[in-house]
Amino acid sequence: MKADEEVKEKLLKNFEKWKKELNEMIDYYLSSIKNAEKVEDIMFFKKRLLLYLLKYFPIDIELCYFCIMKELKRFDTCADCPYAKYHRRCPEGYSDYAIIIRHLEVLYKLIDEFYYYREGEKYEEKEEK
Repeated sequence: MKADEEVKEKLLKNFEKWKKELNEMIDYYLSSIKNAEKVEDIMFFKKRLLLYLLKYFPIDIELCYFCIMKELKRFDTCADCPYAKYHRRCPEGYSDYAIIIRHLEVLYKLIDEFYYYREGEKYEEKEEK
């Protein structure tokens, strides 16, 4: 299948917007880490950055070539989507897309719960001998 230039152009435009927003947030967290005085603060900001990266993982409709095709009326419904032919329609609970999203959600919850607790988690400095 030859790439549709209009679809590709819109996809790239959307990715540029996503990249700008992502880089702004990464810069914010890196600045927060740079200014942190305690390991606990560094861990907190790194955890927030990890969660942000998962939340904004580039897999939504604005960043999908095929969803943009549908938006630009290259086909009418998700049932006609070329991607769905191999991966099932994305909204279906057993589609490959849905499976990926569920795993991202699981990873998000695991990082949120286990990466750094914040409350009561303190790192002690080793005494020099």
